Amino acid sequence: MKKGFFCQIRLLIILSSVLLSSGCGSSSSSSSTPPAPDTTAPTVPIHLTAVAASDTRVSLRWRASTDNVGVTTYSINRNGALLATTTTATTVYSDTTCTANTTYTYSVAARDAAGNVSQFSSGAVTTTLGVGLGDTSAPQPPGTVNAIASSSNQISLSWSVPYDNIGVSGYNIYRAASASGMPAKIGTSTTTSYTDTGLSPATAYYYVVTAFDGVPNESLNSNQATATTQ
Repeated sequence: MKKGFFCQIRLLIILSSVLLSSGCGSSSSSSSTPPAPDTTAPTVPIHLTAVAASDTRVSLRWRASTDNVGVTTYSINRNGALLATTTTATTVYSDTTCTANTTYTYSVAARDAAGNVSQFSSGAVTTTLGVGLGDTSAPQPPGTVNAIASSSNQISLSWSVPYDNIGVSGYNIYRAASASGMPAKIGTSTTTSYTDTGLSPATAYYYVVTAFDGVPNESLNSNQATATTQ
C-alpha cells in the first residue's frame, strides 16, 4: 500500500518537472515584438528659391526638411513633372537643362529611407535669361576659416557663408603642406564645414576654402587656416 502511494507521488513530481521545463522552453523561444515600420513622412521643404543664373541654368535652394529618422533625398519637380532626385540630402540643385527666355516653376519634396515622401513645397518661379547672358559675379571668399585637429589623423574645418548675388552653391577645399606651398583641391562641401581624414600624426596642414555659385563662378581664396594633428 505504501509502495503504491510513493510511486504515485514520484510520478506526479516527474510530470510536474516535465511541464515546468516545457513552459520555460516555450518562454525562452518566444520572439520579441518587431519594431513598428516607419510611416512618418518628412516635413515639407520651405523657403524654396529659384534664380536664373544664365540662359540655360537655374539655381535652386531650400531649407532642409526634418524627419523622425532622417531625410535621405529630395525630389525636384519642374512645371509639374519630376525633373530629378538628389543622391543625398543636399539642399541645393542646379537645373542645367533650361531654355533661354523661358519661365519655369519648381517645387521640392523630401524623402526618407523608408520611402515616405512629403508633400511638395510651394512653387518658386523664375525666367531664364536671354541667349549668351548669365551670372558673371563670383561669390565673396568664405569668412573666417577655422581648422581644429580632433585626432592624430583628422582635422575639422568650419567657416561662415559669404555673399553672392544669386547664392552660394558649395565650397571647394584646398590643402597645402606648408604655409607657402601650392594648395591642392581635396574635396567639396555644400555646408560650411568639412572634415579632412587620413592625415599623418603630429603634422601641420594648411587650408584655404573657396565658394562657388550655380554657374559656377568661384571666389578668391579664404584666409589660410592651419592645424597640427595630435
